[in-house]
Amino acid sequence: MQKGFFSAFETPVDFVNKLRAVFYIMVGVTLPIFLFTYLKSRNGEFEPSFPELAEQLKYIVPILCGINSIIAYWLYEKRIRAARELPSLRIKLEEVLRGSFYKFAMLETTTILTIVAYLLTGHILFAGVYIGMLILFAMSNPTVYSVIADLRLPKKEAEIMKGNLSLEG
Repeated sequence: MQKGFFSAFETPVDFVNKLRAVFYIMVGVTLPIFLFTYLKSRNGEFEPSFPELAEQLKYIVPILCGINSIIAYWLYEKRIRAARELPSLRIKLEEVLRGSFYKFAMLETTTILTIVAYLLTGHILFAGVYIGMLILFAMSNPTVYSVIADLRLPKKEAEIMKGNLSLEG
């Protein structure tokens, strides 16, 4: 039987590597666009299309980013609380991967929103909001220990994670 994306791992290290790959891909999608635009802007080589929109967007975009981030973390916590009650470590990890994917996707939405606002207006506020969102993203950088803490794993399951033992046994 072929395993799907959220279950295709055999050991805790496989799991964390997959989780980190998702994390770094999500973080890396907008970073080159931001850096290119920011550096062009600092050198006076970037001309935004709609600088007059900055006045309207400078309140809307940060508020939307904040709301979206709160919802992303709330939904993740809700999924993790439910995952703590699941019968096996593998199923718990699948739920962490699924929940993390959705959380990262929602956080990525906020970075895209700030990049679009920055590209349209050239307003430095949106560069600051983008950097703030990257910091928030970085706080979600997954490790074996953060997964153990999030799931509040019992000692036996925590040892499986730390020792990189098979999830099938």
